[in-house]
Order: sequence, then structure tokens, then C-alpha cells
Amino acid sequence: MSVIPKVGFKVPASAEEAPSGGSQGQDIRGGAFVEDHPAGSVALAAAAGVVAGVALGAAPKGVTRMATAAIAGAAAAGFVSALRADWGMTREMFARLIGYGTRTIAGWEKGATVGKAPMRTLIKVQRLREALSRVMNPKFARVWMEMPNPAFDGLKPLEVWERGQEDQIWTMIYDLESGDPA
Repeated sequence: MSVIPKVGFKVPASAEEAPSGGSQGQDIRGGAFVEDHPAGSVALAAAAGVVAGVALGAAPKGVTRMATAAIAGAAAAGFVSALRADWGMTREMFARLIGYGTRTIAGWEKGATVGKAPMRTLIKVQRLREALSRVMNPKFARVWMEMPNPAFDGLKPLEVWERGQEDQIWTMIYDLESGDPA
């Protein structure tokens, strides 16, 4: 796993709670504050939570929209960069995985706003990375995505994902986790 900088921010529990003073918040595990977690998915998910919370308008009272957008942009930039680094992918390959262009990814990594639909896609790709890490060496996941696989009729898992047939990959992961590969 890549080194992800430590994070320290609140994730709003809901859009209603944050504007009433900004002290309400929870991290992805239901705690009170996301702070100084080691590298890994907790930091990625926390960054996604901040971006999603800000996108819902959950900013502390008195924080301007411009400042809120800056917070969301910074969190999104860290999330996108960390996720891509975690996969060990070039922008070109990551673009194929998420279905957005390399220039869009570069913009996100520099702090451009990530919309709701792209954020859902990024979170889905994060979940895939976590699932693959449970059934294989995490360093091998990127290589596995590029290798033709007989279980997918000779297609590469990345090609299967690009075609929208991700259920085949999830089924394979389930079979491997259950100890009953077909």
C-alpha cells in the first residue's frame, strides 16, 4: 500500500448536522473524528467522506461556498492521487479503469471538483482494490488487471471491467474468498 498523508478532518454525519455549528461529525467507522490514521483505506474512505459531505452542502456554519469548494477540492485531490498510487497505475491505465480521461484525472489531482457520479465510480474502484487485496498480494492487483485470464474467455480483467461486466470479477472474488473457486 502506498503512503498516504495523515488526515485530520471531520466528516459530517449529515447535511443537517454540519451547518448547525460544524461540531457534529463522524468518521467512516462511526467514531467522532478522523485523525492521524495510518496509510490505507481508512484515509481514502475518509477523504471520500469529506468530498461527499461537502458535495451535499454539509459545511460548518460561516464557511463560504468558495472555502467549502476548496476543502472538497483538496480532499478529492488527495483521494484521487492516493487511490491511483495505491493501485500503482499510470494515469492512462487508471483512466481506463474509471472511465474518465487523463486530463480529467490530472485536474482532480490538482484540486478540481469531483462530481457525485465520478466519486461513486472512484469509491467502487477503491472497493475493488480492497477486495482484490483480500485474495491476492496487493502489489499484484495491477498486474493481474492487465493479464489475459481464461476465466474471462481470455480477456484481461481490466477489459471485462471496461465492458461493464464487473459482476464477473466480483463473482471471482467471492469464489476465491469462499474457498470454492470454480
